[in-house]
Amino acid sequence: MCLPSKVSARRAVPLLLFLLMLVFLLAAGCGKPGSGQTGPTRPGPAASGGAGGAGSGGGTAPADYHIALIKDGKQLRQFTLSDIKALPAVTLEADGKTQQGPTLAGVLKAAGIDQFSSVKVSGAWKEEYSLTRDKVNDRVLLDISNRGTCKLAGPDIPKDKWVRDVITLEVK
Repeated sequence: MCLPSKVSARRAVPLLLFLLMLVFLLAAGCGKPGSGQTGPTRPGPAASGGAGGAGSGGGTAPADYHIALIKDGKQLRQFTLSDIKALPAVTLEADGKTQQGPTLAGVLKAAGIDQFSSVKVSGAWKEEYSLTRDKVNDRVLLDISNRGTCKLAGPDIPKDKWVRDVITLEVK
């Protein structure tokens, strides 16, 4: 390494260590999607709190988190996490984990929806899953996650099809 003659090796080592730490700290601050840092349209992780087993949660929701219920292109209702938590909850085992929250059928019923042929559940991460009316049963629920959002889950839905951070329920 070429150092100016006025900078001794004794002074260069601490300077290099400082610069190396600075680069490391800056690199550590850069996040990836799903690493806990989120964009403006995705609900972020929330502080955990309240009761709930593995896979379920009582976290505090991001202030703007809600689930829009849409039918015929119009928003009929907007559910906050408090609204979801106020609905009767079920507890199910799915993929070896406890899932807890209201059934999808219960959420639709709370919105006054009793006639529909299908429902498409969409998440903030561009995940979607559609269910026909006969698949909307007491084994499909909106699990209240530790992040303070809801996910579509159930023992009859493959785990890779679960929808995280549900933001839209569109009924037809």
